[in-house]
Amino acid sequence: MKPRSSKLPTAASFLWRCALAFAITAAAVGLAQALWSETPPSPFLLFYPAVVLAAWWGGWITAALTVALSMLALLYFFLPPTDSIVVASKRDALDLSIFCGVSLLLTHFLTRMRRALERAREALRLAETANAAKETVLAVVAHDLRNPLQTIVFATELLARETYGDRPESLHLARIRRCSLRARRLVDNILDSARIGAHPFPIAMSSCSLADLVDDALAPFEPIAGARSIRLVLPDASAVAGSLVCDRDRIIQVLSNLVGNSLQYTPRDGTVSVRVERRPNGVQFTVTDTGCGMTREELNHAFERLWHGQQPGHGSGLGLWIARALVEAHGGKLEATSAPGKGTTMTFLLPERSPDEAQAAPEAPPLVPAHA
Repeated sequence: MKPRSSKLPTAASFLWRCALAFAITAAAVGLAQALWSETPPSPFLLFYPAVVLAAWWGGWITAALTVALSMLALLYFFLPPTDSIVVASKRDALDLSIFCGVSLLLTHFLTRMRRALERAREALRLAETANAAKETVLAVVAHDLRNPLQTIVFATELLARETYGDRPESLHLARIRRCSLRARRLVDNILDSARIGAHPFPIAMSSCSLADLVDDALAPFEPIAGARSIRLVLPDASAVAGSLVCDRDRIIQVLSNLVGNSLQYTPRDGTVSVRVERRPNGVQFTVTDTGCGMTREELNHAFERLWHGQQPGHGSGLGLWIARALVEAHGGKLEATSAPGKGTTMTFLLPERSPDEAQAAPEAPPLVPAHA
């Protein structure tokens, strides 16, 4: 039963509290009399739970009424002389005083606890409302930013087709394209963050060329790696032969997030390598870098939403969180190993599926990473 509000009662609420106090006291009297006929216990024992129930269900007014009714019931039914409300001895007066004092203390603490729970529920409700509003604003802003960013990327790609040679225009275009692609990835992460955990997330399974998937995921990073003097090692052609059943766009997004992170934290003259291996139970992707690495504590938080490590770099704190959610939506698992100064390795395995399974794959439920 949900506790009632502890605010001052209306007339109807007051009558309800009186009825509740009377019912609880009557139940305690009946139970005490039933037990008394078998083995005479202390008559006070069953009235303490009655006060606790009254305080929790009805608040301090109901509890105070229950204390008063319980004292009258004790005098009339249990304390000699019965059928009278006269206190016959000092011991009875002391017992009644102790009962009254302890009951009122219990009422005080339970009422405070109930009010604290009510405040906590209200704070949680407000936090959920604020979070929903924040996600809505993020989604709207990110969506509105995505269109002009797409235009910038498209325009720079058109301009890049012109032959500038070593002229400064070529370098400027390359910088604009890199920055716009990075901004678009951040916007895409924000959009996905607003979707994940709130609505059913569309995972469109289909059979696709593994080689084309890997090429489309890694091709945008080759000029970025070259500009930073980072060696980007691509998978062997034999490793990416054949097809893979998955949501092609989402797995490209996972690989883009992982490779983008590796390039971000790998210094000049470092190496980022991508391996693809056929396993008996699926296809395993591994992204390894020679970057700064992570401490054990950072590794424990790496997949948390909006978490940023201590190493220099800029990002939304959403990339790894989203990558894990997308891998788990495919039935796989994304794992990381790292050590300070020794780089980081990200590995995920996509279970093997047949084309028939792709056609029957249902829409994925709301995505919440298991370790987020």
